[in-house]
Amino acid sequence: GKLMDGSIQAYQQVGTEATIQIDGEEIDDPMELRNEVTAVSGSFDIGIIEKLDIFLYGYDDAPPLLGAKYQFIGKSRKEAKEGDHSLAASYGFGKVVTTATNSDFSLFEDGNDIEEVEVSHDVKDLALIYGYRTQDDILVYASIHATENKVQLDIKEADDEDLEDEDRNYYTMNYGAALGATRYFESGLKVSLELSAQSVDWTDTDEKQFAFLSLSIGSSWD
Repeated sequence: GKLMDGSIQAYQQVGTEATIQIDGEEIDDPMELRNEVTAVSGSFDIGIIEKLDIFLYGYDDAPPLLGAKYQFIGKSRKEAKEGDHSLAASYGFGKVVTTATNSDFSLFEDGNDIEEVEVSHDVKDLALIYGYRTQDDILVYASIHATENKVQLDIKEADDEDLEDEDRNYYTMNYGAALGATRYFESGLKVSLELSAQSVDWTDTDEKQFAFLSLSIGSSWD
């Protein structure tokens, strides 16, 4: 957009959940992957210079994503009209370290003997986004992205001595694409609907593909 041009939005968080299996006294390395819809989350972005925005995405079960988006081609959100094209690239990163006790941690199946576990999760995301104004107030966009996830698991305490002090490292590079549309209103309100898909390939886990449908509602200012 432009200096201090920004937006805030709430969205339905849709993604893939990975669960680590505990088989008796051992960690069964392959993860169980499945689609999981969680609570509503939010994001914020603001313009730094005419073509550069910074953004912050908050997630319920994943690290927050802080990053920047640079628009190579196209006018600002307010100035774009029917027939205009845009092209932008974004890069974001995040990290979160979580300690859970009494096995109260969604990463594991119920019924294991873990008393305390520390999980460190790092994420990096690179995306390329193309947009086209089908009308003055409607933006249709398509994007491709690559997301790197690193998870380090460290079991601090467990009822079973064979589990205690166990650690694991998990890695995936996910590739995805999305197609969506945003409707802008004169009041500043905006509503987006997006269909996306991604390929997920965690360490020791068979590659799987997932599709998502997301909805967001937000407000923009210029």
